Amino acid sequence: MQPLAVPPADRRGRRLAAPLLFVLGLALLGGCATRPPAEVSRLPQGELAGAASWYGHQYHGKRTANGEVYDMDSMTAAHRTLPFNSQVRVQRTDTGGAVEVRINDRGPFVDGRVIDLSRAAARRLGMENQGLAPVRLTPLEVPEEAAARWSIVVGGLSHARIDRLAARLREAGPQLPQVIYRWNGDPRFAQVWLRGYPREAAARQVVDRLRGEGYPAFLVRTNR
Repeated sequence: MQPLAVPPADRRGRRLAAPLLFVLGLALLGGCATRPPAEVSRLPQGELAGAASWYGHQYHGKRTANGEVYDMDSMTAAHRTLPFNSQVRVQRTDTGGAVEVRINDRGPFVDGRVIDLSRAAARRLGMENQGLAPVRLTPLEVPEEAAARWSIVVGGLSHARIDRLAARLREAGPQLPQVIYRWNGDPRFAQVWLRGYPREAAARQVVDRLRGEGYPAFLVRTNR
């Protein structure tokens, strides 16, 4: 992780900055009031059905988003919005095979994918070699959280395009959520994380706006 260098906004950025920054500002007007997590039944279908992927050796032994050490041989998974320690049934829609996993990480940040499984879970589902499989998720146990907070991840973009987006965000001033710059596993690409949204619905509005402008944006539960 390193500070984000901010070049001057380009012409396209200036033309689109006003409406985007207006929406970003509205997302923060809800203040710091806390609220219980959204009912699982209200999760968009795009977060419960789609493709499962898996991750292994590259991340084995590294920290997951909840602070644990990732063990690719444990039955765990990454999901963008379910609370940590949720127990989830993952069923393949093509073969009917199913496994139960515990959520301890965040991701995946690729369109169409809804869960990133450990190698052990992928192996039990019979998808280790193919890499992807169509699945449906059924949350079985979802811990209650007193004060969930939300982030937005914009990733898989070139550094130049990420820099232009960050420049536009910084034009709105320090009241915007914290902007964090991260590598994306490939030196050609990077991510921007916008942290600190107190309200899920408002953060989803920002995601929709960014996607409408062609940015691959994802909502993520971060709890801080």
